[in-house]
Amino acid sequence: MYLSFSLFSVYLFHVIAATIVYVIVEFIADKMPNQAGYAYLASVFLKMGFFVLVFQATVFANEQLTKPERFSLVIPLFLFLIIEAIAISKLLNSK
Repeated sequence: MYLSFSLFSVYLFHVIAATIVYVIVEFIADKMPNQAGYAYLASVFLKMGFFVLVFQATVFANEQLTKPERFSLVIPLFLFLIIEAIAISKLLNSK
């Protein structure tokens, strides 16, 4: 199966972005615990914006993505959102 983008790059982006989001929320939770949830929401929106910027030429250049290409983008997104949410909720519950 041929994808018009590198699946490895998509997963690598999500790994790096999830790590950065976690570190930001952990830092904010230490300094301002009441604002940690807002920091998580803002960082998730920024992560999605950076994803569009980074993959604009490869992913969003095509007018029509095939179903395997769509699934190849959506599955890592939801996978890492779930992992982030679980990790952040454990972090915030421990503080």
